[in-house]
Amino acid sequence: MRGSPADEDDPSIDDIDEYVLAEKRAPAFKTDGYVLGNGGTSRVNLELLYQFTAMQRLLRTAGNEAQVEQSLKCIRAQFKIPVIQACLLYSHKASSPDLTDDDSLAKIKAEAWAFCSQALPLLHEVDPASAAAVKKTVMLDASDARPDWAIVRDAFSGENVNGMGLKCSDVGALDDGVYQCRDTASLLSQNSYADSAVCGSVRMPNNPSSAAGTASSWIVVGLAAVLSVLGTH
Repeated sequence: MRGSPADEDDPSIDDIDEYVLAEKRAPAFKTDGYVLGNGGTSRVNLELLYQFTAMQRLLRTAGNEAQVEQSLKCIRAQFKIPVIQACLLYSHKASSPDLTDDDSLAKIKAEAWAFCSQALPLLHEVDPASAAAVKKTVMLDASDARPDWAIVRDAFSGENVNGMGLKCSDVGALDDGVYQCRDTASLLSQNSYADSAVCGSVRMPNNPSSAAGTASSWIVVGLAAVLSVLGTH
């Protein structure tokens, strides 16, 4: 089933929360429709909840380092998706008076810059020239200039998205074809840090009976491991 689309015209500081951002962006890119059991519908959040639960269990037993690394690669990839979607969405909305009138332009341009600035390091890692071009077209200034949608759209090509460790289907399609990249097969799974293709290889371990500590303590350990590597990339 598909959940009710979130209000795309009412972004807020809450979007900084990765979970909330994934839920808000998923409907526009058709990456929603999943049942999380908590009201969520985003594929990103479904995958993250699965992976964090799997890591919680894997970390209770020695010898699971390789499987934990696979889970980490999947998690790192998932964290990239909502900011890429938001950069694309708000750049597109700000690019045309047919989508955003002049009275609302400043607000939507600010959203485009806020989210694209988070995506720029990811883009710079695989294509510095495209990152510079996106930065130039979405950067806030005193003018009424609108972002050049073609620059932003083309920057998130299949080649660049694959280089980030994602498949085009992970990002999804905006407005039935306004944006939809195509995978470059030779680049899939070439990112040693993040790789959405390994998500399906992580199998949920049985929940051990538990002398090894509380579930919450292991979740904290897992989160600390993820945040430590995210903070350095």
